[in-house]
Amino acid sequence: MGAFSFREAQVNGMDALDQVCRLRTDLSDDDVARIRDVARHLQLIADLTQANVFVDCPLPSGDDAVVVAEASPVSGHSLYSESVVGKIAFAAYEPAVARTHRTGEVTTYNRAITQEGKHVKQSVVPIKNDKGETIGSLILEQDISEWIDNAARVRVLSEAVEQLSHVFFDIPGRSPLSDVIQDALFLTDDQGRITYVNACGITLITEFQPSTHLIGERLDKVLPFIRGLQFLEGEAVRYETEVGKRVFQVHAVGLWDPSGTRSGLVMIREVSELREKERQLQIQSAMIKEIHHRVKNNLQAVASLLRLQMRRCPEDQQAHYRQTLNRIMSIAAVHEVLSGSRVEMVDFHDVVRKIGWMQIHSMTADPPRIRYEVRGARLVLPSGRAVSLALVANELIQNSLEHAYRDRTEGLLAVEIGDQESWALLQVVDDGCGFQEGQVRESLGLQIVRTLTECDLGGVFHIQVRPEGGTVATVMFPKGETSDEQGPNYDRGR
Repeated sequence: MGAFSFREAQVNGMDALDQVCRLRTDLSDDDVARIRDVARHLQLIADLTQANVFVDCPLPSGDDAVVVAEASPVSGHSLYSESVVGKIAFAAYEPAVARTHRTGEVTTYNRAITQEGKHVKQSVVPIKNDKGETIGSLILEQDISEWIDNAARVRVLSEAVEQLSHVFFDIPGRSPLSDVIQDALFLTDDQGRITYVNACGITLITEFQPSTHLIGERLDKVLPFIRGLQFLEGEAVRYETEVGKRVFQVHAVGLWDPSGTRSGLVMIREVSELREKERQLQIQSAMIKEIHHRVKNNLQAVASLLRLQMRRCPEDQQAHYRQTLNRIMSIAAVHEVLSGSRVEMVDFHDVVRKIGWMQIHSMTADPPRIRYEVRGARLVLPSGRAVSLALVANELIQNSLEHAYRDRTEGLLAVEIGDQESWALLQVVDDGCGFQEGQVRESLGLQIVRTLTECDLGGVFHIQVRPEGGTVATVMFPKGETSDEQGPNYDRGR
């Protein structure tokens, strides 16, 4: 209810009613008693109608009124966060109340605005004394804010449709814009008969049913793929349909002009070429996955041949075969992930996990009991960079397994993956015996790591002994294909 606060009457129940009537109205004692009798039933009325219920009494002058009693449904939602007893109901906001007080007649389903800015529907019944004079009103209020919002949207849509119709069809002196649009446009009457068709629409119809008389024909008869005329009931319709090898998108909506006449607007677009391109992309994606699968299988076949050759070699030469095998299988691990992926991107967590376990299980007889962990952020890379990083990880893991646990029967080997803004981080950490300076400079594996990191990944490589024992090898590189950013200032001489 629209009002200002009335501090003198902020008390509860019938005491509030008596005080408000005495202070703000000129009602007699008998009139107040009559109002009180009606107010006793407010809670029952509110619960039965599931509406907010009020009793208003007219002020001595003007059309405004004052709220003297209120009730809200116990099991429902109240329209008001605070009590409005003692507040003014202005006629400008609640014209139904003012009308009922002025005429003594019932006013139903009239809009009003509450003090809290909500739109409500009011039904107002006069309260009369024994002389037949209107001394107040019983008011039922229901929230219609959502309905008002929807009505506003419909009004805006109707105005937009009307403006659009003028733009499309009412351009004097030149071809309508509808003939410039590369979609088939149709206007129909309330029976689905064509009342307008643009140039693209005429071309479309003649492809299915040559005809010189289109106006007045039912649209679903001349174009059999139109699925009924439900759009004329106001329901927007959108669907895709195949006609032979051709594919069409159909958009349809019902329209109403200011006089209430119903019509329909239908737009048809051919998307055959687009769908064919999508189908070709799906085929290419499947072919690329199959290629990755076959590359993986071929690499595994090469690895199997090397294993056969390795068994014929003296034991002191088998280590070189094993290193080559691990490099081949690292590349195969990337292609294995790609063969099950929809895009040419690789989750490196999966790759480095496969590489680590493959290295551990490929060790010679009686290998140490190594606990292997992959930690940190998920890192997704393009396939080319993933192959380079897989080879880097393979060399670092292989280096740790070969040198860190010579005199140990167990240990922890961990791969840490980090994501630092535009840079990615790969660390291989072991708790082994560390390394000697000469080993780092002469190792072929670490030379491969440095070359791949700096040339292929555009990053930096650093290896050092951990204070608590063991070794940490760090590779940091830009996540993009190229980067002008400088990485950490590691000593590249190591």
